[in-house]
Amino acid sequence: MRVHSGALIRADLAGLRERAGDPAARARWDLGHTRRARSGPDTLVLRYTSTPEGVRVTARRETVPRSGRAGHLLDRALAPVRALLLSWSLDRLRLWAERGTPPGRAAARWLAEAGVRVALVALLLTDAAYALFEPVMPLLGYGVVLVPLVALPLLILLPPLPGTPSARRAPAPRPARGSRLRALP
Repeated sequence: MRVHSGALIRADLAGLRERAGDPAARARWDLGHTRRARSGPDTLVLRYTSTPEGVRVTARRETVPRSGRAGHLLDRALAPVRALLLSWSLDRLRLWAERGTPPGRAAARWLAEAGVRVALVALLLTDAAYALFEPVMPLLGYGVVLVPLVALPLLILLPPLPGTPSARRAPAPRPARGSRLRALP
């Protein structure tokens, strides 16, 4: 099975290749490299394109499909998750190359931000939200009860902070036919 992702990284090409190509460094940012939950090899292919804005990295991960019809269906069902993990991994590489944020620290930031969002959503879904707004209800009317209905989608849809890795920042481009790709071990 094949999944694609890409990222624009504002860093020098040599340093980026060093972080992306070295197996020890790659194990720090590439979730597919370090946390294989399946048997069989996978291949990560990276393509670097220098642009005025930085280096465009296009990634393609190929895995050996599972055998049998059930294995094939499972691979197809998991493909979006694998694509999301590849995009998230590329964003961790981007943060490491651009800001010097180690991939482990970037993951910790993601966990902290996700925890805050989950806590706020849980607060807005409980009676505590109504108790929080109760003092201003006589002034604003009971329309303030709609605040959770507006805040919930915002908490879910707002992009993460700039220092937090996100799969949303990485579109899933398909490399042009005949483009030169470099396979990593």
